[in-house]
Amino acid sequence: MNNAGVEASEEIEQIFEPDVRLFLELEEDPEEDFDELFIVIQTDKEGEEALALLSELDETWFLEVLPRARNLLNLTVETEDEL
Repeated sequence: MNNAGVEASEEIEQIFEPDVRLFLELEEDPEEDFDELFIVIQTDKEGEEALALLSELDETWFLEVLPRARNLLNLTVETEDEL
């Protein structure tokens, strides 16, 4: 995993601790010739708590690194009731 991947993992795990699983998904749109990478955060937290933590992650880390990712990186959260 490169430095960006390690950085993302550490930041996400720090906010969503203790139990979190991370996955990468590539969304391709061949008609628009456009790809986006999603970091999927799977957590045992309840829906509202998970969304609050996602907002915290946005404010403390993600919005700062988004320009480095050329706005092609997204975060999404899946709670246990969605799995």
